[in-house]
Amino acid sequence: MLLIIGAGLFLFGGMSSVHAAVYYVKSASNDGNDSNDGRSDANAWGTIDKVNGYNFVTGDDVYFKCGDVWTGNALTIDWKGTSDDRVTIGAYYDNGIIGISGSKPIINRGVTGNGVTIDGQDYVTVQNLDIRKGNNAFVISTVNADANYPIVEKCNIGAGTTGYGLRIYSGHQTTGGIIRNNVVDSRVGIYGQDESLMYDGIKLTAAANYYKVHDNIIRDWAHTAMRMEDSDYCEWYENYITCVDLQGGDPHKPTSSGRGFGFSGDAKYNKIYLNYFKNMRTLNQLLGGTYNEIYNNIFDTITSEETYGGCMLSISGNGAYVAYNKIYNNVFYRSLEETGYTLGGTIRMYAKLGWYDCEYNEIRNNIFLEPNVRALYMANWDGIKNNIFTNNIMYKTNETQTISYRGAPTLTVSEWEAAASNGDIISDNIALDPSLANPVNGEFWPDELTDPVVDAGIDVGLTEDYLENIRPFGSAPDIGAYEYVPPSAPSPTDLNQDSRTDIQDIQFCVKVILETEIDPDIVVRADVNKDGNVNTLDIQEVVNAVLNR
Repeated sequence: MLLIIGAGLFLFGGMSSVHAAVYYVKSASNDGNDSNDGRSDANAWGTIDKVNGYNFVTGDDVYFKCGDVWTGNALTIDWKGTSDDRVTIGAYYDNGIIGISGSKPIINRGVTGNGVTIDGQDYVTVQNLDIRKGNNAFVISTVNADANYPIVEKCNIGAGTTGYGLRIYSGHQTTGGIIRNNVVDSRVGIYGQDESLMYDGIKLTAAANYYKVHDNIIRDWAHTAMRMEDSDYCEWYENYITCVDLQGGDPHKPTSSGRGFGFSGDAKYNKIYLNYFKNMRTLNQLLGGTYNEIYNNIFDTITSEETYGGCMLSISGNGAYVAYNKIYNNVFYRSLEETGYTLGGTIRMYAKLGWYDCEYNEIRNNIFLEPNVRALYMANWDGIKNNIFTNNIMYKTNETQTISYRGAPTLTVSEWEAAASNGDIISDNIALDPSLANPVNGEFWPDELTDPVVDAGIDVGLTEDYLENIRPFGSAPDIGAYEYVPPSAPSPTDLNQDSRTDIQDIQFCVKVILETEIDPDIVVRADVNKDGNVNTLDIQEVVNAVLNR
């Protein structure tokens, strides 16, 4: 009886314990074969069709071999993982070792369709793939079911696509996603695709909430690099975004947008921070949305803006109510082209009949440096009201009239503050050269304690700057993305001033005592305790520093 019970328990345990498996795929030209079992490099499958047709169980992983290429196929991930056992779709190299050696596996969709799709499944990770072409290179689809907690990392996405790089189709829910460490690059200059058919690099829609998009390079998208449409509570940070190569590299004839980011619909409680936007082709947009925050970003150069006169950020209720957004401690530097345009500004608050109100937005602690037309353009419309502009620096070389406010074409900063109306609060703005280190070379930090930006801001609740230095460092926050931090004085025990105290500093002290070290600066520094003599007491000070005593 005990044996029967034991056998029964053993059988029950065996039936309830189903472990996820690992499958390998390499191209047919590299001896992959769909008749294999796929459980090792030596027995790898050969096609994506085999993957799509296989009945995977929860948590099964699939890895594609580095250096191999699959052309004309779409990969659909239609099985799920769990929080403890995620599905991973990734890369491997010799002998089934997971990871990258050489080039990433390439999934080249070809002319139409989607390249890789997560089809309504939770806890899926896609990593280390090169996903190219198609109408959309990568899709997270929630049309049929939820697709929560996806991770997309270390991939190359979007080369040659005629639509989106990474797109979320809304319908059901997708929450808690992470998109990190990818290169989302259309490579339009290489593939020569029709730019007018391209859209966004990464697009989050209404189903996408609580996403974190960070540490990506997003390059050359004809519409928008990063776009949010009704998505809520998402964070975009530490991304590098540029659009300089559209239209064959001609910066003067854009036929489509090429903007850095855009909000549309009622996108709420999103954050954009610590990003570097370089050579945008056209204006970033906040076309509706509430309680969003844009802070500690660098906006470095609009290469051409033939429609809006060098506008870097448009705030308007074109599609939804736009209010209670916070734009803090950014640097807006240099817009080119279209010098004669009269309705443009680095920030443009604009509205037309029938648009939603634009109100209670806060623009504080920003640097507006070398605007092409003016730092601010605000239309004279009743729906634009109750907005706040304080502690900004607005400076253009050889030009004092940098504001167009409610029908007044050109105002100085002081005239603008005196003209505040319709509930707007405008105060403590500055019309001085911010004296940044070297803006032409992307060095947007103050390098002197006397620079006008230092301690000239207002506390908006930020605790770190663009470099994650503590903010504020001085008596008040600095204006702009960087907080001035004075150079650290060298330690008195760092005799050779190599930024550390070690055995070499002890040796210098000994050499001074033995009079074999004659460098006058070191001789002076070797008197660590400043008693007028260099002796064993100074050596002890250095030894204590080495030992951290």
